[in-house]
Amino acid sequence: MACDTSKDKILDDKVWANGAGGELHFSVIQYENNDPKLQIGPRTYYKEDELKFRKPGRLSRVEVAYLYQILDDEWMEKYF
Repeated sequence: MACDTSKDKILDDKVWANGAGGELHFSVIQYENNDPKLQIGPRTYYKEDELKFRKPGRLSRVEVAYLYQILDDEWMEKYF
């Protein structure tokens, strides 16, 4: 059975800007009444004045540190 994205509820969303015009999205999403889950991605960037999307791939040390901070400071108590 395929996932019905209309049943997704975005509980929180944070964006990390890398300073080079790109961003990485971190979201807490709940499907129907199931437990909330962490979604990493998409990664967005501009190429030739056009917004592009791609999978997050590998995370840098700075991105992991940002993720750790929002998990520890905001999301663990609230959603997990």
